Amino acid sequence: MLQRHFFFLSKAFSIKAFSVKSLLIGLFLSQIFHGTSIATVQSGVVPPVPVASDLAHDGNLARQERKPILLMFSAEDCEYCQRLEEDVIRPMLINGELQQRVILRKVMIDSIDRLKDFKGGVRNPDDFAYGRGVQVTPTLQFVDANGEQLMPQMIGYQSVDWFGAYLENAIGGSEQKLGASR
Repeated sequence: MLQRHFFFLSKAFSIKAFSVKSLLIGLFLSQIFHGTSIATVQSGVVPPVPVASDLAHDGNLARQERKPILLMFSAEDCEYCQRLEEDVIRPMLINGELQQRVILRKVMIDSIDRLKDFKGGVRNPDDFAYGRGVQVTPTLQFVDANGEQLMPQMIGYQSVDWFGAYLENAIGGSEQKLGASR
């Protein structure tokens, strides 16, 4: 996303090479466009995507807060997972957008750590993902407090271009379904 802002700046101001000044201008504009504070970027604080460990607890939290749960199935060596996280998920975490609307949990399918599922059973993440029909990473699932799917899952990631709009629609649809079932 930052590259797009630099491209815009270089065209708008006829900047041929990146200088410190253009870098700072681009950073400033990207912060305005994304609602991220300059202090957050300067301090280097980027909140990590919370890794799922106890989905039964997360389900209770979702029930109390009346929020959907967004499960992000990922793998350590998945380049597209890393790009999705960097391009879309982390910017939404920085500006607080995701935390206000969903409970986000990353399921690392290649992790050796055990995972408590929505019913309290302990499983390895790969078995959990397979049981939910996940065959490719990244996959995003939108579920209620019991782990029941609210919206069709989003499979794969290529670019930020339309993904944000699709994600927004899926989150909004999940919120609507939860509101209708209350």
